[in-house]
Amino acid sequence: MFWVIILFFITFLLGNFYLLVGTGIVFLLYYFGNKSLLAPKEDVLVFNKELVYYECGFELYYFKYGFSLQYFIIGLSFMLFDLEICLFLPVIFAVALSGASVYVSVLFIMILLLIFIYELYLGVVGW
Repeated sequence: MFWVIILFFITFLLGNFYLLVGTGIVFLLYYFGNKSLLAPKEDVLVFNKELVYYECGFELYYFKYGFSLQYFIIGLSFMLFDLEICLFLPVIFAVALSGASVYVSVLFIMILLLIFIYELYLGVVGW
């Protein structure tokens, strides 16, 4: 395709009108020819879109089974614990600054541990 564009600009600079039109036609045939050759055939895309699960961010395909809710719950709990670890890192560096930060960090770890125990109790962590 790059060679067609270069040929088009060379003919434009030379000023030959017929060569310019011919290059444009070659370019259009090349462009539309590749579109029709590479496009999927119509019989491949035949399915009823009303019977397909709607998933945000995914292409519409027919899935016999939807995505597991357990997968999303594990992902959300991972984000929760990852965020808590990111919030806990500055506390580690602030321990040397004051004695009260030790109590705050222990309280933070206890809350994190209680949430994890609650998730274990609900069976969220087990696949």
